[in-house]
Amino acid sequence: GQGFGHPYDEVVKLPDISRAMPFYRYLPHNTVLWLWTLGGWLGFSALWLYLMVGVFFAARAYHRAVLPLDRASMLVAIFAVVAYLNQAFGDMGVQAYTCVFTVAPAVALAGTTATRVGAWTERRMAVEAKSP
Repeated sequence: GQGFGHPYDEVVKLPDISRAMPFYRYLPHNTVLWLWTLGGWLGFSALWLYLMVGVFFAARAYHRAVLPLDRASMLVAIFAVVAYLNQAFGDMGVQAYTCVFTVAPAVALAGTTATRVGAWTERRMAVEAKSP
């Protein structure tokens, strides 16, 4: 990737909007592809790995949950990430605060619920084996 702080290359020249929005070449509408060009495959994967881990935890917790509220909240967590990816691909979702206040709690909820319902027990089992 070319790194943060560099404007994207404007291949097709459109009308100049730099007077109204001087940093328009730093904030493209497709922020998924923007992050891909800035970070390369390694940087992009590192920045978005928490989303995939959150969906993984939510899917595991969904299948292990007994309470309907837990199962419903895991579906909401999965679809909050899906909605965020859709927003980020189609528009400037990475820079929006709305996505921060929906995705971060969804991923946190997925992790805590997965731990609570026993969908992520490997560490707990290892700790229990060591205790007297």
